[in-house]
Amino acid sequence: MGSTDNRVNVWYWTADGRTEELLAGGAGTTTAFEDPAVEANATYEDGRWQVAFSRPLDASTANRTTIPTDQDVDVAIAAWNGGNMERSGQKAASEWYYLALGPGPSGPPYELILWTIAGLGIVATTLVTIIGVRQTRGG
Repeated sequence: MGSTDNRVNVWYWTADGRTEELLAGGAGTTTAFEDPAVEANATYEDGRWQVAFSRPLDASTANRTTIPTDQDVDVAIAAWNGGNMERSGQKAASEWYYLALGPGPSGPPYELILWTIAGLGIVATTLVTIIGVRQTRGG
């Protein structure tokens, strides 16, 4: 989790209700914040946990990430399955996700690419339909 060049804040919750806020800068460097600011609200229903984390946006101490309201943030998720004896580096981890928090209606940059591809697909489908109808009518 993280590296010496890119330390990360870790929000950690366990099913026994314990919540921690940690700093990690690579394997074996995880340390707890002395004054954690993260809270978790968890529910268990139909065999599934749902956990919502919260914390003030401003960083109140050194090494705590400020969550901006005017720029985008990269986030990743890791999950340990204790019933599967997972711990430390044994876990399921996501790739980095781009969380669009910045101003403007445009959203993340890849959104434009997706809308362009969708638009081209619509145009291509329309053209194929028009050509098919013309050929069927003999003209």
